[in-house]
Amino acid sequence: MEKLDKKKTILMGVILVVAVVAIFVYLNFFRTFTVTFNVQMGVGIKSQEVRIGEVVEKPEDPTASGYTFLGWYVDGKKYDFSTPVESNLTITAEWEENKN
Repeated sequence: MEKLDKKKTILMGVILVVAVVAIFVYLNFFRTFTVTFNVQMGVGIKSQEVRIGEVVEKPEDPTASGYTFLGWYVDGKKYDFSTPVESNLTITAEWEENKN
């Protein structure tokens, strides 16, 4: 009976290690995040699915009648498109009204 319990314990340990490794690999190499572009006006831009650690592709600059596009921002700071994505993200277009 002792041998069977020892084998069960070893098997459970192996299964646990395999599960932990699988979760680690998924979380660090295969997980994807959604990057959303908030244009605020004009034509919308399609969201992108980006794998963890990769960069989002910079979309074409949007246009809106009567406004000048200033750039893409996150939390009030200009977004650097060379920054690896580590979570879901919303990137917002900033505009300046044209003075006519």
